[in-house]
Amino acid sequence: MTLTAEAERAEDIGDAFGKFKVAVDDQAAEVTALVSELYAVGSALRAIDDASQLPDYSLNLYLIEDDLGLVRDSLTYTLNDIFRILGKIGNGDRFLTMAAYRQTWKDITYHFQRRVGGRLCSVVETYRRFLLALCNKLKGSSGIFPLLCGFGKANMPAELVQNPPNMASSAVKFVT
Repeated sequence: MTLTAEAERAEDIGDAFGKFKVAVDDQAAEVTALVSELYAVGSALRAIDDASQLPDYSLNLYLIEDDLGLVRDSLTYTLNDIFRILGKIGNGDRFLTMAAYRQTWKDITYHFQRRVGGRLCSVVETYRRFLLALCNKLKGSSGIFPLLCGFGKANMPAELVQNPPNMASSAVKFVT
């Protein structure tokens, strides 16, 4: 999947969450923040894609390829989780009720609380920060990159901390 396609997917999921604001009005601020973060992830993916196409920056792509692959794999895993849960909304009923939206929001909240010990919005925010740092590194202004050290493993999505066999070397570089 291309970076642009991944950006569109994140934004499409953001659009879907936009429909939740009325149904979970007591958590409308959280929903709005999540939608904003998903759009920001899309924007960061597009910025990396755009920069990688420019002659001034394309030669630097090797500097971020491993880390970008790790973030993309983790982001894809998270978006697939979200998409799977959203696919269950209303059990396929064409006419979705407020109760269906509320139940789906509870399912998503519970799923990410159980999986990463926190809010989905925080997970997506972490992806955004990493992607922006990678974009800055690609463009040669890595001033934001040292901020990654402040995240530590405790604040990272679980997929970024785990070392899948085919990504172990990338994960070590990315996490440390």
